[in-house]
Amino acid sequence: NYSTAKILMADILETREMYAEANKMYDSILKDDITYYPAQLKKSRNYIKQKNYTSAEKLLKSLAKQYDDSQIYMDLGDILRANKRYSEAVKYYDMAISNSDDKIILFSYALDLIYLHEFSEALPYLLSLKETPGILPLDRINFNIGRCYHEEVCLYKSIEYYKKTIKLN
Repeated sequence: NYSTAKILMADILETREMYAEANKMYDSILKDDITYYPAQLKKSRNYIKQKNYTSAEKLLKSLAKQYDDSQIYMDLGDILRANKRYSEAVKYYDMAISNSDDKIILFSYALDLIYLHEFSEALPYLLSLKETPGILPLDRINFNIGRCYHEEVCLYKSIEYYKKTIKLN
């Protein structure tokens, strides 16, 4: 079957931005092969690179029925957020968070809560992220904390975090 060779060949095609050809390689990997899931995940990302969000969403939702993986939920959340379907995205980020302690997932979740004007719900996630420097840009975290405080009419706190944002830039 040589599925690993197929994945490596698809990787080469992807570096040349030949995503449709790479996806054909991924499609040739059998469902019972150990590399099937990672190949399908890569295929969904190729759809995203091609801005074919409908196909990516359909494939990821199909994978989610078979595999309980935070990466699937994160990618679905990202697709839905890119299409301004924030309340749906929040559901998938919530599922990703329950399966992982990935700080990027928490940040994406908090951003979607902000888009939904759920500032008081987003704030604890953002505050927890400022305690883990280096993972995400601190200026973006501080800005969004300031925004949440601003929207919740805690102006002194919002000014404090806006100043930190400006200082970092």
